[in-house]
Amino acid sequence: MLVDSHGRKVSYLRLSITDRCNLRCLYCRPQDDWVFIPHQDILSYEEMFELVDAARHAGVEKIRLTGGEPFARKDFIPFVARLHRAFPELDLRITTNATMLEGRVAAIHDAGVVCLNISLDTLVRKKFEQITGVDAYDRVRSGIDACLRQGLRVKVNVVALKGVNDGELPGFVDFACTHGVDVRFIEFMPIGY
Repeated sequence: MLVDSHGRKVSYLRLSITDRCNLRCLYCRPQDDWVFIPHQDILSYEEMFELVDAARHAGVEKIRLTGGEPFARKDFIPFVARLHRAFPELDLRITTNATMLEGRVAAIHDAGVVCLNISLDTLVRKKFEQITGVDAYDRVRSGIDACLRQGLRVKVNVVALKGVNDGELPGFVDFACTHGVDVRFIEFMPIGY
């Protein structure tokens, strides 16, 4: 069993699939000169598989697949399916911006994923583009709807930005109630700028 320095049991592994992302969120990647990690310097799927296996043997029960945007990496869904086939007892979840879900939701479900954490910082289309740098609001909303139709659980992650979307927080509570999703508010903390 894994235990942290405070004596707490570590039951989940957060695995970053890639640093690549198709958005330019103002709180995450604002610089024009952003340099991605060269592909040969990131873990291969085989290395990730071995890491998950080792973590499982150490008592990890939950795997959180994240990025960047995990769907930006080639062969991501087959990797998830392989994890599920090998370790069906693990709780597999994906954190995504949902812009690349079109045509993939059934495959995600079939790959053994039970829940997606979807980043959505506003319910206003124009503001979405201001925050992310991309006009993809409709794709995100369609992705959420497709996940729900497929029977996947959805958690919406909202980064609360003072003066940007903080007035929308009650609207997100309404959105959660009317759409049957969970919502988590994440406080923006400008560290490292």
